Amino acid sequence: MKKLFIQIVSFLGLLPLLFLSPTLTFASPRLTDLGTYNGRSIRVNSSNINNHVVGSCIVDAIGDSHACFYNGTTWQDLGNFAKDFSSALSINDFDQIVGYGLDTTNTPRAFLWDKGVVKDLGGLSTLGSIAVAINNKGQIVGYSSMPQNHNHATLWENGQIKDLGTLPGGSTSGASAINDQGDIVGTSDTTSFNQHMFSYRNNQMADLGTLKANTSPLAINNQRQIVGFTTDSPGVDDSAFEYQNGSFVNLPWTSGNPSWANDINNHGVAVGFGYTAPQGGPRHATLWMNNSVTDLGGLSTIHEGSVASSVNDNGVIAGQSQDDSGIIHAVLWTQN
Repeated sequence: MKKLFIQIVSFLGLLPLLFLSPTLTFASPRLTDLGTYNGRSIRVNSSNINNHVVGSCIVDAIGDSHACFYNGTTWQDLGNFAKDFSSALSINDFDQIVGYGLDTTNTPRAFLWDKGVVKDLGGLSTLGSIAVAINNKGQIVGYSSMPQNHNHATLWENGQIKDLGTLPGGSTSGASAINDQGDIVGTSDTTSFNQHMFSYRNNQMADLGTLKANTSPLAINNQRQIVGFTTDSPGVDDSAFEYQNGSFVNLPWTSGNPSWANDINNHGVAVGFGYTAPQGGPRHATLWMNNSVTDLGGLSTIHEGSVASSVNDNGVIAGQSQDDSGIIHAVLWTQN
């Protein structure tokens, strides 16, 4: 299921609009601990305007992981598809949640959770599908497995499933984000076999190119600012980027160390993580805003690992951080 650019573990030219949010400051970010799931680790993937959070929670001693939802007060196990694995990948402002679970044949099944009801979304084939993102109009994007070990970017809308295809010469694609205007971004291979970023608007897929050999967008806001990571050697030289109006810009982080930008809000504030060493080391939750980069810190100085996964339009950042014992907590960062 780690095909193409999607890894479930989980630019703006010369004057980036990323830095147009003077009312938000994170000089001393306030960290709120949302806890664990019955003392076990939580991986955070997405949040919404209400500071509700989704991800995957370890639910038992052998490490089984289920999609889970924080409603502002408590964590809720959203269950699974017969097997002991599922993950919630995206939540919109109406608490509609999408993700995937494994069925009895270990096939991934895209799902929508809405007001306590889980719907199997199906896919372009019987080989499996993953729903990666949902916007505030209820449009869902992700990808479906196809014959010959390929994937195709997929849109679920109004009860219909649409194959978005690939870039010319490509055989594999996946959609990773959609904004409230219905603009979709994702990755497709090409005749060069490199992974290029694409946009999909008005039933047309456009090749946005690549900064390094392969580029993976992870989020798009309503101003069509895109963030993600680009790489020549995955896991070694990953670099967070921003893109708008045809221009890529590398987002700053410690020179030589990998970084990802996971999300960008409608004020142009981007969040993600950076590694503390050139080929590994702890990940540090990171904020890009106002022509600067901020290390957001975490719960522990013993285990430094933290990731900023999502940022809403109020500037509240959701993510995860290890405690002194190494257990991963869900957390929120807010401006003081």
